[in-house]
Amino acid sequence: MRIRRRGIVVLVVSGALALGCPAPPSRDEGFYGRYEVAKTAFRLTRRDVARTTVYEVVYFPCLDADTVHPDAAPCPVVLFAPGFNCPPLMYRSYGEQLASWGYIVHFAHYVGADNTVSTRDMSEHLDWLLERNADPWSLFAGAIDPGRIGVAGHSIGAKYVVMACIEDDRFVAGVSLDPVDGAASFAPASEMFPAITPERMPEVDEPILFIGTEYDSIFTPAAENYHQFFVHAESPAQELRVLNSDHVSFIDDVGGILGFMHLAFGNHEDVDDALAKRVAVRYLVSWFNVHLKGQAEFQTYLTGEMAQRDIDEGRVEIATNY
Repeated sequence: MRIRRRGIVVLVVSGALALGCPAPPSRDEGFYGRYEVAKTAFRLTRRDVARTTVYEVVYFPCLDADTVHPDAAPCPVVLFAPGFNCPPLMYRSYGEQLASWGYIVHFAHYVGADNTVSTRDMSEHLDWLLERNADPWSLFAGAIDPGRIGVAGHSIGAKYVVMACIEDDRFVAGVSLDPVDGAASFAPASEMFPAITPERMPEVDEPILFIGTEYDSIFTPAAENYHQFFVHAESPAQELRVLNSDHVSFIDDVGGILGFMHLAFGNHEDVDDALAKRVAVRYLVSWFNVHLKGQAEFQTYLTGEMAQRDIDEGRVEIATNY
């Protein structure tokens, strides 16, 4: 990876694939597609799209620093909601890898604790992106496919995934990384921390992949965790339990932060954070490739031969309701 600076920070990701090739030869060296990747960061000053947002970052497949790659456009879009008060930097590998497959990936730094307001902001961020799509002077002019919009997130952001699918029909698929319902074990459910499972799961029509960890945490007690979302899902859903992982294993280790976070959330000596995250990203990308791009060949990474390898090697446990 190298970095160029020309108005926009450009992250150039090595593309291991030729167009049409289903995946890299190794499952453990990142799950990158064929496109180089650029990143643009900005602040929104409009109150209608920034009520719970400090700043925003968008990753995209690039031809150069200022151009979305024409072979990828119009691109499917994924809005990614980080964990509670976490900056997008802590999830940059998800943005880079998704964008290398031809996605435009939007992150916002959501602040505050009101689940309902933050979820509403996700829809308003999507409004803003679609406005840029219609603006001939925008970097993203004509680059977005409004019929292929996905949503992903981690921790409380993973709960926003389900809430966004309930509230906004423009989201057509989701990936929820270790979600927690209500206010976890800290307080009763409330308007600020609404209870979603089982109460509102019948309202979810979109296919959702729920990714969870082997170990619970104070923020993801068993009674409120990813499994509770999956078992009450009526839409097509898959559950992926990543073994040798805990709640913070899905975060990028920026400045060695994972060591501190493990101490805060439970010190499990046998977790393998790097492997857990690579596994999670591979399933996340494959889910969106199947459900946003219609690339059925990626089902092998979800329930087929490649997924079976993960099961045989003791990396994951998998369940589906489809």
